[in-house]
Amino acid sequence: MKKLFLFISIITIAFAACKKDDDTSSSSSTTTGTTITASDFGNAGDTMLLNVDTTDLTGFSLGTPGQNVTWDFSNLGVDRVDTQAFLTPSTTPGGTYFTTSNLAIQPESGQSIYMYLLKGTDKVEGIGMWANFQGTEIHANYTDKPIMLKFPMSYNSSYNDTSFLEALVNTTTKINITQKFNCIVDATGTIKLPNNVSFTCIREKRTEITINNVFVQVMGQWITYQTTQDTSYYYSFYAKNQKWDVATVRVDNFNANTINEISYKK
Repeated sequence: MKKLFLFISIITIAFAACKKDDDTSSSSSTTTGTTITASDFGNAGDTMLLNVDTTDLTGFSLGTPGQNVTWDFSNLGVDRVDTQAFLTPSTTPGGTYFTTSNLAIQPESGQSIYMYLLKGTDKVEGIGMWANFQGTEIHANYTDKPIMLKFPMSYNSSYNDTSFLEALVNTTTKINITQKFNCIVDATGTIKLPNNVSFTCIREKRTEITINNVFVQVMGQWITYQTTQDTSYYYSFYAKNQKWDVATVRVDNFNANTINEISYKK
């Protein structure tokens, strides 16, 4: 069972790297300033390299919501480098299970985990996931598909959504994962990164609540073994023609805004 919990932790991280078929709610955006569309999102064959800094982050400011904001992250360091690979689904181990997908992402380099997506002009949806964990192959389709990104994205655009996925680990164990999202583009401006790199961008403020349920089968009945819940808070910065966000700031909550991790385009 310890191995199962580790597996759940890994695929939860994969989901975060990255919402149901219809939005719970959505609001219109302001058309002035930077607007992110589907053409700005990655395609099969693209690879994103992200530097990640997890230490000495107290000197960086997130500023206040609004327009014409400047975020100076030019003094960030590098604790590790993450790779985000965009792939053709048919070239991946789980491609045959997700025939409606037109794009796959391997969000954790070195891990046998793949997210299968459907990229359209108005949104990028999650179709399902495939993983091989210590020889155990697991694949599952979303019954409520997650919207990873909703287009167009510009100042004041927002949406709420929920996703659901259930995976059979073996004949006696299954998990289901529910995620709830609240997203709003709350700021626009310029982000400064190391090596004199800067982007004109928008900032998305995102809350993700993840609920994991583990079930075991006892005498033919599925019994809840354990339920866990985790809430994550992110600020993601998007710029034109960059395939993914150019920076993501993870904070402990949106009240204190204490920064725990910053990843940024290498």
